[in-house]
Amino acid sequence: SGKLLEAKLEEIYFYKIDKPQGFAIQKVYTDDRSLNELAEARNNDVVLIPKGYHPVVAGHGYNVYYLNFLAGSDQSLMSSDDPDHKWIYGTWKGMDPRVPLVTRDMNDL
Repeated sequence: SGKLLEAKLEEIYFYKIDKPQGFAIQKVYTDDRSLNELAEARNNDVVLIPKGYHPVVAGHGYNVYYLNFLAGSDQSLMSSDDPDHKWIYGTWKGMDPRVPLVTRDMNDL
């Protein structure tokens, strides 16, 4: 159809965590599991993501921030979700008010 379904991008995640003992866990994997890694990230750590899905969870009680860098020839941010985990979206009650997000309605600011 000629439509781009997902941009082919490599990513780098740089982590900041609010307490020295804090941590995040990041799983990096592909559908066929030819890539299937689990990484523990601590403050100032970097995780390289050559392809695939890459969800992140914070250790309970820790605030985790990551800055992700994208590189690739596609000038798009199109992405896809693991179909096995799409059900999670249906459980969300709404946006967390603690996390400010830029929306289209904010274009006039």
